[in-house]
Amino acid sequence: MLAGASVSPVASVDERGRRMRFSATTALTLLLGWMLLSGVAAAQATARNTVTVHIPTVLRLRIDQGTASATRSLDVTVEGAVVHPGSVNVKVFANTDWTLSISDDNGGATTLDVCTDAAAMTGCMPIAPEVEIAAGGMTGGWMDHTVGFRVDPQSSLTATRSTHTLTFTLSRP
Repeated sequence: MLAGASVSPVASVDERGRRMRFSATTALTLLLGWMLLSGVAAAQATARNTVTVHIPTVLRLRIDQGTASATRSLDVTVEGAVVHPGSVNVKVFANTDWTLSISDDNGGATTLDVCTDAAAMTGCMPIAPEVEIAAGGMTGGWMDHTVGFRVDPQSSLTATRSTHTLTFTLSRP
């Protein structure tokens, strides 16, 4: 020791107490940290949940702003070689694969063709007794289809007036 320096017994007790407090605080912090981290790890390891989501099939059909359903009917009138209405806008809303078909209740005496290109009146086929006119997948909103009608050129034209109830059916394939 240096000359004139004195060591107080109180100072060494203080120093020892500080070391013990430091050691106890460190040990307690480490213990709490370990408990917290092992609890988080245990919680992560046991947090296994299975979530099942069922999304029902949605098929909606709308004809010229009518109500939405899976089946819609439309009356058309044939006067000689003229069909009223000559075309109709059909809207499809689907979250799955779908087919759109049309049928005529005219009892097998079908005189009408449906045309998938109403503007050019091309892609025409007889509605006998039911014909698929469109198909697709999920639409992501309302999808428009304009279909036209004409008198079947193979049928015998008469000047009489007849009414046909055409039924559009939207279904899953």
